[in-house]
Amino acid sequence: MGNEKKLKIVKWTTGLDRSVIGRAKQLYPAFGDDFNDMPHEDFNRLWHEADQTVIDSIRRNGFKFGGYYHQDGEFGMPMFDDGKIFFVTFRHWGHLMYEAWHPDSPDAMGYCKYAWEYDMRDAGGKTPKHETDFV
Repeated sequence: MGNEKKLKIVKWTTGLDRSVIGRAKQLYPAFGDDFNDMPHEDFNRLWHEADQTVIDSIRRNGFKFGGYYHQDGEFGMPMFDDGKIFFVTFRHWGHLMYEAWHPDSPDAMGYCKYAWEYDMRDAGGKTPKHETDFV
C-alpha cells in the first residue's frame, strides 16, 4: 500500500464535448469495468484519493467554480494521469469546493454555494484558462 502510485491531474478538459467523456478510459468515481470487481475498501480509498487530489489542486491554484462549470465549462473536469476523467454531480462538486475553501466549517448546507453556480467570477471565482494550466 505504501508504494502505490498517487493520482496526478495532467489536464483540465471540457464537458461541452460529451465525446471527450466517451473517449476517457473511465470516469471517477463512476462504476465501470475497472471498478466492478474492486473490493469496497479499495474503491473507497480510490474515491477518497481522487477527491483529495482535486481538493489539493483547487486550493493550490485558487480555483472557485460551481457544478455547472465543472460539468459544462471549457476546462471544468480534471483528467488524471491514468486517463480517467473526474466527472461528478453538482452536489459532489459543491462539497469538494466547500471543503477546499471552508475545511473547518461545520455547515452541512455550505456546498450549495458552489453546487449550482457556474464560474463564480462575480464572487472572485477562478477557472483554468487552458487545459494544461494549473495541473
